[in-house]
Amino acid sequence: MKELEDPLKKYGLRKTNFRINLINLFKKSASSLTAEEIRQYISKKTDKATIYRALEAFEKKGLIHRVPDKS
Repeated sequence: MKELEDPLKKYGLRKTNFRINLINLFKKSASSLTAEEIRQYISKKTDKATIYRALEAFEKKGLIHRVPDKS
């Protein structure tokens, strides 16, 4: 679990269980994920605002990048 917290520390992001789970999900995923897919994998109880805030924070720090949708 420590190795999953290190990217958060490296990028100056708060360590929360959700963010640690999100990093873990990204490391295991072979493709990009939508907010709804993230919600399905981590917890259906997680609201979309929490997901979008975490994604925005990760993107601003350069931990992830946005993939334009096909529409």
